Amino acid sequence: MKTSLKGMLAILDEEALVLTTYKDSKGVLTIGVGHTAAAGGLAPKPGMRITIAQAISLFASDLAKFERRVEKSVGRSLAAHQNDALVSFDFNTGAIDGGSLDEKIKAGDFGAAMDALQQYKKSGGMVLPGLVKRRARERAMFERAEYPVVTHIKVYDRMPGKVRKVPVSSLDLSVFGSGVQTPAGPANPVKPRGLLAALIDLIRAIFKRRT
Repeated sequence: MKTSLKGMLAILDEEALVLTTYKDSKGVLTIGVGHTAAAGGLAPKPGMRITIAQAISLFASDLAKFERRVEKSVGRSLAAHQNDALVSFDFNTGAIDGGSLDEKIKAGDFGAAMDALQQYKKSGGMVLPGLVKRRARERAMFERAEYPVVTHIKVYDRMPGKVRKVPVSSLDLSVFGSGVQTPAGPANPVKPRGLLAALIDLIRAIFKRRT
């Protein structure tokens, strides 16, 4: 099942988009939205730099793997917001099939499944406040279709470094395909092709009418 546009933006809002290679907490070379060589495709190398568009494209490719993992693991139909929450969880932890969560989903015991999801709040044996909050947001998404309203994404030219916020309206999200689902809920102010592309289309339309 494809992740909805709101779900994709929610994951981007949780993650950082980094344009040069860096080593993650485990010492693995990483770039873009948590992309490593293990994900396939582009293999990060020291000193590599990519554009925001390339990072978004890598993210779309990586996300497809987690969509397939969730679908295979839970083995049942889900609402779009439920699927989005589980894809976000697996993108962060890789644990959709590593405990009892998927079995509880299969059995239809969603409350117990979300209780199990809340247990994934540690890194290096320590409870991290950021993970506690992320699990709570994923539960709210799964149970109540609550999504953040994302107008900007966090971009780092290097890690560590200074963050800058890039408007979602400036991003080309067409790499996610035409089958992107938009679940019910408050409208997200997204203009996937960006303002410049829209202006070019308008100019072309005016010129075509005159000719």
